[in-house]
Amino acid sequence: MNTVPQILVPTDFSAGAEVALDEALRLAQLIRADVVLLHVLAPYVNAPSHFFLQEAGSRNARLAADIARDHARFRLKKLAERVQAVTSKTPQTRVEFGTPDELIGTLAEEGGYRFIVLGTHGASDTPETLGSVAERVLTRAPCPVLVVPQAAAPALLTVAAASVF
Repeated sequence: MNTVPQILVPTDFSAGAEVALDEALRLAQLIRADVVLLHVLAPYVNAPSHFFLQEAGSRNARLAADIARDHARFRLKKLAERVQAVTSKTPQTRVEFGTPDELIGTLAEEGGYRFIVLGTHGASDTPETLGSVAERVLTRAPCPVLVVPQAAAPALLTVAAASVF
């Protein structure tokens, strides 16, 4: 078992995910944890060209999946540089195909993560209090989940951390 705590940070590269990453970095510094960045490519990807991957057996769908995966890896690399600049550690990055909430829960269980940190809303930016992925991750996660609103003040983590003592 890993003795260094790990924080799973799912991202869809939205503004809300950026704020959640900032909070995850604060938490990682506080508890001296490693950060794992995850991007899940859903059956259809909200990418710049709106690739549709439902027909995974077709040549075009495989090509679209490869392009989407490469694009996600590129964007995760940029986020990893940010993580390394703050924590002085190179984070693990993962790009997976599946249903985001189900995959996040499964990976969290298998990986033994200490926390999951994600934004309240992703790329869809629904008007509800919580986005659908965040809500489902909360109900399925095997570990504590920090759900960060896009307008979160930096003091949020300080208050949350104080309750640990």
